[in-house]
Amino acid sequence: MLALFLLHLPLMFGAVGAMRAIEDIDERVLTVLRVSPLTVRAYLAYRMGLVGVLSLVGLLVALPLSGLMPGGWSSGTVAALVLGTAQAPLLLVAVTAFAANKVESLVAVKAAGAVMVVVPVLAWVVPEPWNLVLLPLPPVWPALAVPGYAAGPLGAPALLVGGLVVAVLVTALLVRRTARRIDGV
Repeated sequence: MLALFLLHLPLMFGAVGAMRAIEDIDERVLTVLRVSPLTVRAYLAYRMGLVGVLSLVGLLVALPLSGLMPGGWSSGTVAALVLGTAQAPLLLVAVTAFAANKVESLVAVKAAGAVMVVVPVLAWVVPEPWNLVLLPLPPVWPALAVPGYAAGPLGAPALLVGGLVVAVLVTALLVRRTARRIDGV
């Protein structure tokens, strides 16, 4: 339950940020960026930073209020919080990388939401070491970091570093694809 709760807020903030970005693309707001000092990458960084900060603040408030942290803040909870927060900017660029308009963005948000719900459940249901096959998928890392889940030989620090590396790599690839797609419009 904590993993699904942990990914729900970033999913919501990332979806709203993605829909706003797609709306800006549809309305040709980003075309203006070509003649302004603000670049497409700076625009994406602003949007990603905004949804990341909102997700972090939301999770910092919501996790203690949820009653799902009886042990308080542990290293695993902090790692899960950081990795969960990273999912919001990732969702934003995933949608902007593949959706060409508002309708496609709704479908992309639904698909990304399904992945963010199914992957943590699979990480817990699939027996070790087969659950490690899911490690290339960014939503699995916050789920593995949740206290009480036996992530095999991986501890909270290793999960935090590994999850951040995966999230940064996937985000960088998606930012590149989004920027190329917008520049090609």
